[in-house]
Amino acid sequence: MTTLGNSFSSSSFSVLNPYTNDIIDTVPNFSESMIAKALNVASRFQCKLTGDERADILEAIAQNVDAEKEDFARLISLESGLSLKNCTKEVSRAFSCLKLGAVQARRIEATDYTAEFTENVDPSLPKLTVISEPLDLI
Repeated sequence: MTTLGNSFSSSSFSVLNPYTNDIIDTVPNFSESMIAKALNVASRFQCKLTGDERADILEAIAQNVDAEKEDFARLISLESGLSLKNCTKEVSRAFSCLKLGAVQARRIEATDYTAEFTENVDPSLPKLTVISEPLDLI
């Protein structure tokens, strides 16, 4: 498997159903140094997308999750051993979070939060400007 350019992981491990021990899939086994490299790359990333562009991406992902919700729920159930009913609720919750994230991305871009922090402030004090920007990797 290729990750972060030319880094390879030749080893893998099996994901097992906790009740039947059937192999669900195999996934790469990354070393600590590969994980550290991935975190380092992620921490240096600077998103240049606008709130509307981020919202469009989140909405598209939400639609894909909704279109494949049965497959996601089945896979989560196989991997976790949870009931299909509970896993379907988890997928629905993920869909809702993606939709809410899209709404918030648009709202952040269009909202001036300065007034929330300047109510009842002495006008002779320096003016406050609120800048919204994404957090780094946390």
